[in-house]
Amino acid sequence: MELVNANTVVVNGQTIAVGDKPKYKRGVPKVDVKTATIGDKVLVYENVDYSEATGQVVIKIQPTAENIEMLENWQDNAGKNAIRMVDSRTGFTKTFNNMSIMEDVEIDFSAEIEVTFTGGQGI
Repeated sequence: MELVNANTVVVNGQTIAVGDKPKYKRGVPKVDVKTATIGDKVLVYENVDYSEATGQVVIKIQPTAENIEMLENWQDNAGKNAIRMVDSRTGFTKTFNNMSIMEDVEIDFSAEIEVTFTGGQGI
């Protein structure tokens, strides 16, 4: 069994040089399970809450002029960014569509810039 190393990240069709390893949350809904008894029967109820079922992708990029310009374009492209994480060695691929940068990203010229996309579920 091989470990996945999805260090190829493609944003809006362009391969991005990422620093530290990217990470993601797929965006699964929260499931709440409750039980009730009726007579001698136990009923199980599952409540699925999709309000928090949003995916998230976190990447780190270098503070170059080109990367800062790309970041600003991603911010302006709210709800329309597409991200694909790939490990060609293992065949692993995870795609997120309809992604946005929800918060203003801090530009620190002495460190990598952490960019968090939030939005569609990972498929």
